[in-house]
Amino acid sequence: MGEYSRKPKLLHVCGSTAWGGLEMQMVSLAEQLSAKTDGVRCVVHPEGRIASECVARGLPVIPLQLGRYLSSGAVSRLRGAARRLSVDLIHCHLSQDLWSIIPATLGLGIPVVLTKAIGSYVKKKDPLHRWLYGRVSRVIAISDVIRRNVIDTCPIAPGNVVTIYPGVDVERFTPGDGVGDAVRARLGIEDGVSAVGIVGRLEPWKGQLEFIEAAALVHREHPRTNFIVAGADTTPGKQFRRFLEQRVSDLGLQGSVVFTGHVSDVASLLRALDVFVFPSRAEAFGLALAEAMATGIACIAAKAEGVEEIVEDQTDGLLFSPGDVQEMARSISLVLSRADVRKALAERAREKVAREFSLGSMVERVMAIYGEVL
Repeated sequence: MGEYSRKPKLLHVCGSTAWGGLEMQMVSLAEQLSAKTDGVRCVVHPEGRIASECVARGLPVIPLQLGRYLSSGAVSRLRGAARRLSVDLIHCHLSQDLWSIIPATLGLGIPVVLTKAIGSYVKKKDPLHRWLYGRVSRVIAISDVIRRNVIDTCPIAPGNVVTIYPGVDVERFTPGDGVGDAVRARLGIEDGVSAVGIVGRLEPWKGQLEFIEAAALVHREHPRTNFIVAGADTTPGKQFRRFLEQRVSDLGLQGSVVFTGHVSDVASLLRALDVFVFPSRAEAFGLALAEAMATGIACIAAKAEGVEEIVEDQTDGLLFSPGDVQEMARSISLVLSRADVRKALAERAREKVAREFSLGSMVERVMAIYGEVL
């Protein structure tokens, strides 16, 4: 059916213990849908941050450890919850959770929608996966890159795989209102000093090392510039941050590079920046980049996978080859030197996100998918 005959009761499921773009999007989507449906309940790992985030937003939580593969206990509890709550549809946000969801819904007539945010190089077209994916009504890919990957690796008809980009709350991520000044003061950024920043977990593939190497080159031409590295170190023993700090020292940038650690209010931090850099070498989409664009900041990003679906080079951002420190540095220097370029890129970026990547647009498209399978 294309339209709802009544508001559906939804179960959103995510067994992840991490807290990244995938988990954030699930919580944001569930929160938005709670006002448009007959109720959303979230089945989440009891020890994951996602559970506390759901509770903080008033979303009812069913704590359940699903496990990587089939667990009879998890299947039984999930099936019991679906029947007790008269659930109309289950939305799965982590593909491994299908091993619990599909057995739990057998014979109940409950459609299952899967969101795929992570690509895979493993072909899943054996008989067991054919049985599993044959019971998934739709797959939502977060980018065309992921859609192509799903079609290539999973046993599901291309017509049942649709791209719906993650949504940015454009009312929260909006150009500065004075909050950025307070953040700059807190970070020790003096008046008249430019701020160039990166936001994301500290992991080698996220590009923080390359950003610091580029900062050393930019600093020669623009000495009155601070470089902000925001994000928690998720590597074992927090070794990567220590490595980065040592590299900053080796390059003589101790007074110019600021490590913030985890930032809870990313929107306010972004308002403190003049330029945002996204050097990640592999991204299915790039939510942090889209949030920076929505905030009205000139953005520079590595030309990697899903990023090219967000940024049009030379129009609403600048792209450089992944890992190319020299090219990254040249782009940063250009934007710092040219206020007119910085302003034009920022304005067009903000307009694009509001038009194509808003949270409201994502919610409406997801609801349309629900309407097709109910």
